[in-house]
Amino acid sequence: MLICKIVDAKSLPYLIPREGSMVVFNCNTSSTDDVRWLLPQGTSMANSTASFSSGQQLYDMHNVNQLIIRSVQLDMDGEYVCTVNNKIIEIFYIPYIIANVNYTDSIILSLLVSVFFGVACLTVLLFSRHCCTRHTKHFSLVAPESSEIFDCSKSTLMNISSIN
Repeated sequence: MLICKIVDAKSLPYLIPREGSMVVFNCNTSSTDDVRWLLPQGTSMANSTASFSSGQQLYDMHNVNQLIIRSVQLDMDGEYVCTVNNKIIEIFYIPYIIANVNYTDSIILSLLVSVFFGVACLTVLLFSRHCCTRHTKHFSLVAPESSEIFDCSKSTLMNISSIN
């Protein structure tokens, strides 16, 4: 029979570790009688279980009243309960675990996209400048029924009589 202790979740000692870091929980008891740890995944660990592995989750018990998680994984959040003779002694809480994120791939992709769009914009700009300069050298506009001419290369209006 497990004797429960009602506690407010806000008052629980909590820890927010980084993925892959080591976490140590110390249960404040001098007793070595039937010390058990109840883990968030629903499993229990007794002092007779020196260590066990569940997938990538590695737990150890040292000095009977200490729980060591050697490498915290993302799915290890939740309550860790220390019991002695089926009586809750202490509750520890991991609300969430900070994931290790590799930003290198994102940065490289962002730079490649930026360079691609920069080259595309530069190509369009150079092409439009080339086409514009090629066309303005070969023609000039004459306004109908007018003595004025528009010189595309100089972007000015000139009087035809002043050309002669």
